[in-house]
Amino acid sequence: MGMFDTINFAEDQPNGPKAGQYQTKDLPCNLDIYHVIDGELCVEFTVLVEDREEKEKNAFWDPGWQLKTVGLEKCPEVSGKIVFYWYRGEPGGGVEWEGTFEKGRVVSYKKLETKW
Repeated sequence: MGMFDTINFAEDQPNGPKAGQYQTKDLPCNLDIYHVIDGELCVEFTVLVEDREEKEKNAFWDPGWQLKTVGLEKCPEVSGKIVFYWYRGEPGGGVEWEGTFEKGRVVSYKKLETKW
């Protein structure tokens, strides 16, 4: 499967995807979380914080730090087509969309035929 980025849609999009969380490999694939808000693509801006108590740092699943979302940053550098999808693991359980963006703004959506 590899690394991917996430695109969140808080609301159903006109002539586009329903509200939900989708994956894409057409952005940098840094495990970033993007949001489409009022037709504009934004990425979560996170900072590294190390304010965990010592006992929490010693847990085998916890490195003693965490990323904290502090805001959203617009993405005017994003232009072109982005394919995003979700898949539920059963035949016919997926959906795939292609979004066209210009300077970080949605131009159009196209539903793609899935073969899963």
